[in-house]
Amino acid sequence: MKLKYFICLLLLTGLCSARINAATQINTPTVSGTWTLEGSPYYIHNNINIPQNSTLTIKAGVEVVFMGHYGLSTYGSLSARGNEKQKIIFRSNDTTGWSDLYSTAGGWQGITLENTGQTDFSIPTFEYCIFRDMKKSQSYGLFVSTTPLFYINECEFYHNITDGILIHLYNNIAPSPTKLKFTNCIIRDNITGIGMFTLYKDSVYVQNNKFYNNNVNFGFGLFNNASTNDMSNNFLLFDNNELYNNTTSELGGGIVNCTQGGKAKISNNYIHHNTTKKNGAIFLQSKSSLVENNLVINNKQVLEGIYCGISDGGAGIQLLGQNLDNEVPGRNTHIVRNNIVANNHSAVGGAGIWVQHCQATVVNNTFINNTSKNFGAAMKSGGTYCKIRMHNNIIFGNKLIDLPNDTAYNNFQCIAALLEFSNNLIDYHPNTTFLPANVLGLASNIYDHNIALIASTAGAGVSYDATNANFSLAANALNCINRGNTNAPDHGTLDFYGNQRVTGSGIDIGAVEFQGATTGIRNPGADELVQVFPTLSTGSVTIRNLSPKAISQISLLDLSGRILNTFNTNFSGTYTLQMGQYPDATYLMGIATEAGTVYKKIVLKR
Repeated sequence: MKLKYFICLLLLTGLCSARINAATQINTPTVSGTWTLEGSPYYIHNNINIPQNSTLTIKAGVEVVFMGHYGLSTYGSLSARGNEKQKIIFRSNDTTGWSDLYSTAGGWQGITLENTGQTDFSIPTFEYCIFRDMKKSQSYGLFVSTTPLFYINECEFYHNITDGILIHLYNNIAPSPTKLKFTNCIIRDNITGIGMFTLYKDSVYVQNNKFYNNNVNFGFGLFNNASTNDMSNNFLLFDNNELYNNTTSELGGGIVNCTQGGKAKISNNYIHHNTTKKNGAIFLQSKSSLVENNLVINNKQVLEGIYCGISDGGAGIQLLGQNLDNEVPGRNTHIVRNNIVANNHSAVGGAGIWVQHCQATVVNNTFINNTSKNFGAAMKSGGTYCKIRMHNNIIFGNKLIDLPNDTAYNNFQCIAALLEFSNNLIDYHPNTTFLPANVLGLASNIYDHNIALIASTAGAGVSYDATNANFSLAANALNCINRGNTNAPDHGTLDFYGNQRVTGSGIDIGAVEFQGATTGIRNPGADELVQVFPTLSTGSVTIRNLSPKAISQISLLDLSGRILNTFNTNFSGTYTLQMGQYPDATYLMGIATEAGTVYKKIVLKR
């Protein structure tokens, strides 16, 4: 009997050992079929390609290991779809020498998909994949696709190096509409010329991604979307992404860039703590754009002096016209609304917003505590046909760090064919020396050295971290609540947090509409006695109880009203709720007070 058990144990041990040591050697130039977990890892000993009319399917959990500086090209079809627990990994066998860009040691060449004709846009070509250790000098792209319909989801790109383009996705020549979806991906810790470059004839959707710790040393910006020509109507949606701790080089480019042509919507992004040499965090030269509901904080543009003359400077939002000589109907128009732009710094000017040779409607934004070496810490503009309409904005606490540091010089330096103001809150009256002669509406602004916000940063500049600040209006912000111009064009129906834009007798000034009643109207009710911050959180939310009565219970709900969890609290003062276990989304927080339940909207974004 003991001998029988011993033989069974040996057999089981042999089977486990065979599984652990399973591997497949790839020595042929062409590949197709199915790569399975049972055959993994797949060791690649030469350049490989998928021929036309052939398909390679890579199953979940497979490792593809390149044994030298080889690459994968496909002229047929490729499908690599892992899952959350079993990701597909593409990597180098040995990373010794990876950091030497001009050596082939330590990395593999990358992946190229050549116009492979995917027809089902609902199914990702790559999902839950990891791409690491790619390297190549003067590369057209380490990860390249010319597929007319291309979808990539839940993938991660890190530890890759090139002086060219890291991720190059384009097709502007196919006879049918060409489209891209790039969602829920992470691009981190790469050294590159351009981080990601896209060009599609119809539309590009870049949503719910994270870009961080990337060093863009050799090219034009971290993310760059292009068009076929300056009158193209292709569309970019760049939405709900987070970009932080990235750097760009003196060659130019910001963090999010659009070159000439096309229409862009840049919305709901969290862009913070980036360093650019020449340009703003958002740098647009598209035919038209809508820039809304972005949180742009603690970014710095560091290269001093004038190099180009028309595109130097900016730190937060930067808009540049396509045609620098003439006003062209139907292009160079931008709407900027409901953004919070705070504690950014420009070594040239225009740390809040910089507008050159285009038309911009700038409405219901909060430009606060930005700094600039030269004039125009809040706004700088130029160009003989530049036209700017500024309505319902908070322009407060912006400072020059160079002489003259008189408060009258802080906010504006504008050259424009038209500059129109209405109902902005501005801390100091502008110095008209730095405004065009025909400026309109200066008298309609509210000039006040005081502002009441829930939890603003304590001072101006990048040294004051705005991560946990709350720039919402406090109940006693009587110089902002109901004081805006309701007839201002393009203010939209929702505010920065997605709340109804007009809740009182008029529209408010700034990016956030006050949701309760002011102390000037009635005594504080339940809503005024509860504060929640930050309303854009990376993991924890603090509830401040201003009432002498304890808060007994807090409920967390999704936007449909479904209760996700209930917390029995019974606290006075402050209470911190940890939300790290919940996915990034917008939630409602129901806070039970003696006067009733107060609902506050919070956004969890990591």
